[in-house]
Amino acid sequence: MIFNCCSGLASPQSKSTFRYLLVACGLYLSGCSAGAVLGPETQLPELSKRVTQFNQAMHWGDAALAATFVVPEKRAELSRQIDDNRERERYMSFDVRSVTFDQPTEQGKVEVRIKYYRNQAPVVQTRNERQSWVYNEMNGKWMFKSSEIL
Repeated sequence: MIFNCCSGLASPQSKSTFRYLLVACGLYLSGCSAGAVLGPETQLPELSKRVTQFNQAMHWGDAALAATFVVPEKRAELSRQIDDNRERERYMSFDVRSVTFDQPTEQGKVEVRIKYYRNQAPVVQTRNERQSWVYNEMNGKWMFKSSEIL
């Protein structure tokens, strides 16, 4: 036992306290490693939050804020699209329909219903989009990768 080197100093109370601390540290460390092993599929609540924040930025046409949610290699392209779309259409509202984790691709798949109108013909229209999100291990955040109109 670790206390034998200082046998005169180790009381039964300090031994039980030490054992308790060892068990608590072991449980804590096993919990931390389990979270790391489980991967991005355990981060779906965080994905839902980021999806909402991203789509709110899109709703308001805030290209700078929306770009912070986008994978780095697509940021410039998205900023241009937002600026171009601002001239043509406006988001009225959005509704996140589903947020799932696609195991084979290790991506978050998000279905969003968007109500919008075109500036030249102000009639409210609806479109459904499927957004792909990837988990960035470096910063621990979900990042928007792409979208397609369904």
